[in-house]
Amino acid sequence: MVKSTEAVSTEYIHLNSCGCQHISGKDAAVLRAGGRVDYHILYIIAGTCYVVLGGREVAVKEGSLVFFFPKERQEYRFCGDAPTASYYLHFSGEAPKTLLKDIEEGKERVFEIGKSATLEELWRRTAEEYRLSLPESLGVTGGYLLAILSLCVRKVSFAGAEGTDASKKITAVCRHMLASLSKDLPVSEYARLTHLSESRFTHLFHEVMGKSPVRYVAELRVQRAKELLTDSALPVLEIAEAVGIRNPYYFSRFFKKQTGMSPSDYRRAHTQAI
Repeated sequence: MVKSTEAVSTEYIHLNSCGCQHISGKDAAVLRAGGRVDYHILYIIAGTCYVVLGGREVAVKEGSLVFFFPKERQEYRFCGDAPTASYYLHFSGEAPKTLLKDIEEGKERVFEIGKSATLEELWRRTAEEYRLSLPESLGVTGGYLLAILSLCVRKVSFAGAEGTDASKKITAVCRHMLASLSKDLPVSEYARLTHLSESRFTHLFHEVMGKSPVRYVAELRVQRAKELLTDSALPVLEIAEAVGIRNPYYFSRFFKKQTGMSPSDYRRAHTQAI
């Protein structure tokens, strides 16, 4: 008899079980009328999973997440006539209550986020660590689990804005903004990278990120300036140039407006002896 992994934990986060299920040649079905006492997520990576939601069966295709919350009915199946594969997680703790709060309170339980190599790799590592049960494995799996949940929530948020393609474009632009921080590029240049008009890009960026591209770049500059002020001995002039602001006087005003402190005062207050 297989011991149940179903459990509730008062820890910050606790992985109950994790793995990858491959179905081929025969059907497989799950029915838990009263659900489980813990959280359950499926990530369909190949084929189709048929999930019953609100009395209606929904075909959930690869690249989709399915969320089951504690004590919610769970009914789904895989058809054996076509190969399918899915990752699963069963977990508990205090962190999921906060991380998944918006999803739990919403009506949707299925989200098409697209295929994610990063998410699949995190899931694979979590499953491997869970099976190995090496020393301190609870801490390692807990760390992986937090990363998975945070990435799932981000992708659900992006998918809810204007779709997976839009989120991919904005994610790529955010990476470019960080990499080219010292160049002080105009918004029109970022719009060009997405093949959108400046107004359309600005609207889409705000939809996905919850802030304007100008505000986002300003936050990147402040964060990078803080790092350089505390972790390097670079003069303020060079730090200003490193974050794309050529005028040191404007940089000082900009930094103080964002942090409440001048760059020099911030360095004195936060620099540790090396």
